[in-house]
Amino acid sequence: QYFRDRTQSSRNHQPLSLASERLKGPVCSLPEFNGLGENILTTIVFTDVKDSTKRQRENQKHTLAAIHRDLRLMSKLCQQYEGQVLKSMGDGLLMCFASAVKAVKYAQEVQIALAEAATKLHPEEVLEHRIGIHLADVFFSGNDVKGDGVNVAARLQCESEPGGICMSWMVYEAVKTHLSLEVSCSEHRNLKGIQDPILLHLVASECFAPGKK
Repeated sequence: QYFRDRTQSSRNHQPLSLASERLKGPVCSLPEFNGLGENILTTIVFTDVKDSTKRQRENQKHTLAAIHRDLRLMSKLCQQYEGQVLKSMGDGLLMCFASAVKAVKYAQEVQIALAEAATKLHPEEVLEHRIGIHLADVFFSGNDVKGDGVNVAARLQCESEPGGICMSWMVYEAVKTHLSLEVSCSEHRNLKGIQDPILLHLVASECFAPGKK
C-alpha cells in the first residue's frame, strides 16, 4: 500500500496496480534520446541492491519479489521526474535524465521513499539500494547507451553506501545551487577501469531517514 500511495502523489498520475504491472523500459519518452547513433550530454543514473546475489542464494523467490516491488516504484518515480529507464539490470536500473537537477531530486526521492517504506516492512523484506549519478557526453542508439560516461556512472554506484547516493563532481557542480544536499564525504577516488581519479560526493543514508528535515 505504501508504494502505491507514494507513486500517486504527483499530479496526473494513474494508480499503480502492484498485482499486475510489469517493469518495462522506457517508462517515458524523451524525444531527444530517440534517434539512432546520437552523442548527447545527459545525466546517467545507475542503481543496484546491496548483497543481492547473497540474498537470492538464501531465498531467491522472496528476494526477486522484493526487487521487483522496489524497481516498480523507482520506475514510476523516474517517469515523474521526466527520466527514462533504458535497462533493467536484474537488481537495478540504468536511467537517463535531460536535467541533472531532476536526476538528483529523483535519487533523493527514491531513497526517502524506500527509507519510509522500510519502517512498515518486515526487516527481511527491506532492500538497500545504492545510486550513482554522472553527467557526461554519451552515445545513444535506440534504447541503449554507451561510452566512458556510462562506465563512470556504474562505478560511482559501487562507491555509494547502501541507502545513499554517490555523484561525480560534474553533477554536484550542476545542482549545488538548486538543491539542498548534505554531502557526507567529498574526495578523489580511483575507480576500477577508469584511468584518472574522480572527485566524487557522497550523500549518506542517514540524510534520508524518516523525519529527517
